[in-house]
Amino acid sequence: PAASTPATDEDDRTEAQMVAEGFTWVDNSGRSLTLSGQINPAFNVVDDGISTDVFIVDNDTSGTRFRLDVDAPLGATTFGATLEVGASPNNSYDVSQLSSQTDADFNVRRAEVTFRNDRYGRLQLGKGSSAADDTAEYDLSLVAGPIMYAGVADIAGGILFTDGADYSDTTVGDAFFDFDGDRLGRIRYDSPMFGPFQGSASYGQDDQWAAAVTLGGDYGDWSGWTVGDFTLLAAASVYNTEDDNVDYAYAASGSFLHDPTGLSLTLSTGGYKLDEGDDPSNFYAKVSWDTAFWLLGPTGFGFDYTKGDNISSEGAEGASFGLAAVQRIDRYGIDLYGQLRWYELDDGADPGLKNITVGTFGTKFTF
Repeated sequence: PAASTPATDEDDRTEAQMVAEGFTWVDNSGRSLTLSGQINPAFNVVDDGISTDVFIVDNDTSGTRFRLDVDAPLGATTFGATLEVGASPNNSYDVSQLSSQTDADFNVRRAEVTFRNDRYGRLQLGKGSSAADDTAEYDLSLVAGPIMYAGVADIAGGILFTDGADYSDTTVGDAFFDFDGDRLGRIRYDSPMFGPFQGSASYGQDDQWAAAVTLGGDYGDWSGWTVGDFTLLAAASVYNTEDDNVDYAYAASGSFLHDPTGLSLTLSTGGYKLDEGDDPSNFYAKVSWDTAFWLLGPTGFGFDYTKGDNISSEGAEGASFGLAAVQRIDRYGIDLYGQLRWYELDDGADPGLKNITVGTFGTKFTF
């Protein structure tokens, strides 16, 4: 069985992979410029309890983007800069039954400079990941890359729940959230590695601070920490938000891969501690199997479950189940994938909301 590279996040989770597989130019001084990116279109079939509709979307689980990385080594220190722009047509998080075609989402995901020295750590300035970003989404399974990870709403975030006759005001994205940190304008420091551990802290716009510790992650390399037959990857963070009603937020995740069999278990949790009212929270669990049936590349399967409380409204209870499969074609950087997912939401309304079923087929092309 082949261990897989974890998913991108809406994210920056394939940072090391994308640079290694991109197109790189090097000048005489040793400076390098690397172009990389990905395209991830998908075909969604949605049954909302009223009708069944088809949507052609850009998969927000790991949306379309391109990226430029510049590195200038100076002895033991590396100076670098990254510009990453999302270019997501008909984003799956925005598409709904009332708006099947949305404007393209162009956004600057990262615009930062980096100073790194393995003895002293890494310092980043500009827009990029806070220390809490990705800490709810550490995942060693192959299916995490293009389609199945803790952010279960991303593939159908704009779809409205219905009571079987009328549309509600609540979307899948309103009801499901993994409480992962975000990207923002900030200054961030990552400590040197202390064995398999690393600490991170950031401070950014609107006084948003974050602190995190990771196990098995080395400056964005999500390869994990190998102990005997197992590979481990985990993170935990605490941070604040722009919402004055939130005292603080937390997120944690861990993934445990048995290398000989390719079996893995991934867990994630997160939530907000509020000044008043019931605290929203999320729990996620996934069992996966990565194997190699043929020379094309590894094949992955996953089954997951998530439970969210008080996310769309106080007292609301949401649950989601999913089945997914991914086939990677190593030579061309292509993932072919499919998923079947169910969303349930009980918000106390009468009549109750119908379950939503989403079938997805897509391909993620990384260059």
